[in-house]
Amino acid sequence: MSHPDRLLSLVINSNPVGLSGGDIVKTYESLRPKGFEGMPADFRELGPSYRAANPAGVKLWLELEHNAVTSNPFRQRAANAITEATLQHLQVPTLLITGEADLYSPPALIRMVAAQIPNSEVVIVREAGHSSYWEQPEAFNRAIDIRILRIRRKIEADPIHPTSIRTVRGVGYMFVPPED
Repeated sequence: MSHPDRLLSLVINSNPVGLSGGDIVKTYESLRPKGFEGMPADFRELGPSYRAANPAGVKLWLELEHNAVTSNPFRQRAANAITEATLQHLQVPTLLITGEADLYSPPALIRMVAAQIPNSEVVIVREAGHSSYWEQPEAFNRAIDIRILRIRRKIEADPIHPTSIRTVRGVGYMFVPPED
């Protein structure tokens, strides 16, 4: 977290925030049995409810997953080591989201992370695995919308007609700094 002064809020989805060392990392690493990474990607990342109810969605997800480039040569290195102590000094409202059936970052693990972050909140997306944004997009987006509304109430003169955090249809949100 190189520039905490640039953050109004933080959303962390289905991961323990890149922690280095500590009890949370030990728990995270202990959750996956030997051979877990060799199991089918849809089993590891999509919840059983979604796999059972939406075969067409699973097929599309698998196509996207197959074409994704996630190998180490393409990953950006972390600029800072993040420890549990680092999290305790985080000063912005933080939303952590996970699926109730997330095998990588189950709710108990995300609650452990949240316990280290002052002013944090956990949303558990029902009937979703690691890819809650894909499996339950309405619930995921609603959690983000509520977070944005809370920020607007703090910084906007009129949160119903915002000027600083604008909604960009089909894209998301855009921060427009106030003019001096």
